[in-house]
Amino acid sequence: MLVKSKILSELAVANQSGAMEADTILKNGRSSKSQMSRRNIFCLCKNVIITFVCIFAFHLFFGISVFAQNMPPITIHVETAGTLHQLIAENRRMQITDLTLTGNLNAADIAIIRQMAGSYTQWNSNSGYNNSNSSARLEKLNIENANIFSGGGNYNTVFNGHGKNNSEYTTKNNVISTLMFAGCTKLKYIILPSSIIQIESCCAFIKCSNLTHIVIPENVSSIGDRVFADCTKLVSIRIQNPTPPTILNSTFSTDHKETVRLYVPKGSRDAYWLVWGFDNVIEE
Repeated sequence: MLVKSKILSELAVANQSGAMEADTILKNGRSSKSQMSRRNIFCLCKNVIITFVCIFAFHLFFGISVFAQNMPPITIHVETAGTLHQLIAENRRMQITDLTLTGNLNAADIAIIRQMAGSYTQWNSNSGYNNSNSSARLEKLNIENANIFSGGGNYNTVFNGHGKNNSEYTTKNNVISTLMFAGCTKLKYIILPSSIIQIESCCAFIKCSNLTHIVIPENVSSIGDRVFADCTKLVSIRIQNPTPPTILNSTFSTDHKETVRLYVPKGSRDAYWLVWGFDNVIEE
């Protein structure tokens, strides 16, 4: 009996101890599970916040870029020459890709256009433009119904070294003058004013490295030296004068004469083929 009682007593103690241990394990398990649950909630919240911040940053920066790329064509009338800077805010100039200007322009307006098309207003005679304006986006420029007048300061300055004998260039009435669009590396397509009578020597479009298409109006009677130098991507020239304007041997490169498509008025193909020496002359 004593042995039996002792065994029962030990079993009771063991059961009690086991129950207490089991209760402790259960409590610890619940506590651990609760801690894990709180930790998971914290991680989830953190991930949600990080994701939200990333999405916001993506829309803020990438969204602006997409907006600029999808900017619709812009048309602006410049009533008074020299006031284009008042009509386009600085933060919008680098977003416009397709621009039509009507009205009156002078050198101050050309300087703004040059900035928008990827060029600066300073040229080094030894190294050319040291940098292009990489944030510029203007690819298509239509100034067919604009007039170019003298005045408005300079649109281009050429530094000849050591700050001496610098050359400054300004606009002239009804003329595409020297270096007017030089170094506009973003420009791909341009329609010149119908009122211009001359494209002056030299280098009006030099180093427009992405220029592919240009429209030259009917009243142009002469085109000067090296006007399209380093325009290596030029694909087509559309000229509206039935009589070939006077050119120089260096106006167009040999590559231009062999590869560029020259669109001319009906009845003038033979004249352009003979005088300008282009292989691909197309009447329209």
